[in-house]
Amino acid sequence: MFTAASLGFADFELTIYDRWGRALHNTTDAVAGWDGNAYGEPVPGGVYAYVLRHTLACATDAERRVGHVTLLR
Repeated sequence: MFTAASLGFADFELTIYDRWGRALHNTTDAVAGWDGNAYGEPVPGGVYAYVLRHTLACATDAERRVGHVTLLR
């Protein structure tokens, strides 16, 4: 399960993309994360991009983080 480390979010959105830029997963639930499935089916192992948009409960400015996650099957 790929999730965000902090639970002190006032606002949260996590989107996972495949190598062609197609959104495979989107959630606004910080606890839910991504389980390696898309459209009800497991995706193959590989490298996937993520975009995390969040605002901490103690802050007023939103942050945007981008990166990659490697899925091993």
